[in-house]
Amino acid sequence: MTAAPVRGSDAAARGAALEVHVALQRGSFEMDARLTAAPGEVVALMGPSGAGKSTLLSVVSGLVRAARGYVRVDGADVSSARVHVPPQQRGVVLLGQQARLFPHLSARENVAFALVARSRRGARVSRALRRAEADRWLDRVGLGADAARLPEALSGGQQQRVALARALAARPRVLLLDEPFAALDPATAADVRGMLSDQVRRTGTTTVIVTHAVVDAIALADRLMLMEAGAIAQQGAPREVLTAPRTAFAATLAGVARVPGLVGGGYWRSGALTVTVPGSADGAAVLLVPSGAARIVPEQGRGAADAREERPVLWRTHVARIEATPAGARLHVSDPEADVEISAAELAAHDLAVGSPVVFALDPQLVRLAPR
Repeated sequence: MTAAPVRGSDAAARGAALEVHVALQRGSFEMDARLTAAPGEVVALMGPSGAGKSTLLSVVSGLVRAARGYVRVDGADVSSARVHVPPQQRGVVLLGQQARLFPHLSARENVAFALVARSRRGARVSRALRRAEADRWLDRVGLGADAARLPEALSGGQQQRVALARALAARPRVLLLDEPFAALDPATAADVRGMLSDQVRRTGTTTVIVTHAVVDAIALADRLMLMEAGAIAQQGAPREVLTAPRTAFAATLAGVARVPGLVGGGYWRSGALTVTVPGSADGAAVLLVPSGAARIVPEQGRGAADAREERPVLWRTHVARIEATPAGARLHVSDPEADVEISAAELAAHDLAVGSPVVFALDPQLVRLAPR
């Protein structure tokens, strides 16, 4: 798909600075989270289900009012103890998993609706200009030839493109995306992801995207924020966060096992696992075991492992839980507690069940220590 050139003011960054502090309680769930985004910055927000990500976006958009805290757009309060600007007046657009197009309007008319809303905010746009600008946006998302089609005649990916064109045509100061690719097949999601990255960069739109896919954070975001139990647990450049995960959830995203332990006398220890770490300072440290660094070996295969590896580290433990992953399985093991990724081939080769003993051979050249 070739994007149309950006014209006029679209070529200049128009994103707003965003400052958010949300404090609320719903039953046993408590949230106290802070989020910021610089003008034109793209922030990815990730976390386990129930962490509060969608709630945070709902507060920013104005659909939910927090008991305490604030939402500031370019330094001006749009939500606080005394202020609550209606959603349609904030210059903030929220786009979720479903495109939610008007079924009786064509793709062109759906996009033009955003320009009608913009006219109501004071920027008067004639009908002819609305139609022309809607067509330009549809060209940008690769749907110029489908402008007259109704949503029912469009695929899911095409509908999401129209919804994104409508969102950006409204010239939001802040764009909020709540898992926008979740309802799309992988190929369509990849296509829409590339288009989204191109358009938010071209328009300089400040963007916060909630996602469960690491590829979204890597491909789209300047900064990755991890939210757990209603609070921000870690943030930084995506590569930074994924190479030095500070929590078990972050480690899962990065595809590594994160095992807390202690270093003493040149050894790192935790439960039944001991690894030689010459030159490391004594004290608390986390062993990071990337995917592929631990492979299952039979108990009687120790000699074979010794022959194949310079300094094998054998880790005898038990399976506490097994979870399927796209590439195989995640074994939750005890003594010490950790999540170890294994391949589909390994899963098929070993008869594993909850409670089964398992022996891993660790490649000491692939594991590394990180501050606890």
